[in-house]
Amino acid sequence: MKSKANYSHMGIKNVSKREAAQMLGVCVRTVDKLIYNREIDHVRIGSRVLIPYAAIERYNETHTITAYETNSAKIA
Repeated sequence: MKSKANYSHMGIKNVSKREAAQMLGVCVRTVDKLIYNREIDHVRIGSRVLIPYAAIERYNETHTITAYETNSAKIA
């Protein structure tokens, strides 16, 4: 499986925990913790757990820390 693929344009709505971990750059256990703590939306189909692609995008947006703009006058 290719990492960093843009699944939204491929029409894929849900991804596995392993794929979600690759997209987020974390291990599968971290994804399990996010699911357990209800920090990321997920779908259960029988015993299978899938994460909606939109939930991964939303998680990234809400957990992104913006860098400060540096003022070039202060550096000189």
